[in-house]
Amino acid sequence: MTHKILSNYFSGQTPEQSMEKMVQKAHLLLFDLDGLLVDTEPFHWEAYKSACETLGGRLPWDFQEYLILAGRSATAIQEALQNVQPGIFQKHTWEELYRIKKAQVQKLLEQESIPLMPGVKAFIELHRQKPKAIVTHSPKAFSDLILKTHPFLSQVPCWIYREKYTVPKPSPESYLLACREMNVDPTKALGFEDTLRGIDALVQAGCTPILVNSTNKEFQKICSERQILAIPSFLT
Repeated sequence: MTHKILSNYFSGQTPEQSMEKMVQKAHLLLFDLDGLLVDTEPFHWEAYKSACETLGGRLPWDFQEYLILAGRSATAIQEALQNVQPGIFQKHTWEELYRIKKAQVQKLLEQESIPLMPGVKAFIELHRQKPKAIVTHSPKAFSDLILKTHPFLSQVPCWIYREKYTVPKPSPESYLLACREMNVDPTKALGFEDTLRGIDALVQAGCTPILVNSTNKEFQKICSERQILAIPSFLT
């Protein structure tokens, strides 16, 4: 699937200048949450490790390997774990493991500080007047804890939590719902994601995507091949 970004966005401009031009043109800004606005992916990784150990197994990937898997598809972690840790699933279901994982994430969100990703607050404040929506795979309970820690995010009027849609990214359902709630044609929306499955969800919804990811060279390369703008962070 290829999403063509007009070449004049790139001609003679830095990626950050191109992004700003696209922001000004957009009628709506769409944001993922975990790993894009807040640095909570380490919590999810630690929670998966804890859940696997609770059920007598182990998570076989370091943090960067986990990020690559989690960013590919909605079921990549489940499928990979069932393949490399079959012993867990001889006695336990995926749903049981995932319930333990979710409870551990909530515990970490309640107990630990929740850092922002670089440049996020300044970027949101700079574009305060631009309509925005946050579209997340996390449940409302997690999002509320993040909002409590970072109340400036309350200026975003539309939050699409996991409970609000049926099929997760890369399905476009969640982004289409955000556009409907904000009464904006998806083709006039600009979306920011840190994963390929998020990028695919935006593309399938008809939105213009931007990858924000400073570490995953594979994702950056794929986006470059698809002529999708990729930037390392919201720092300008």
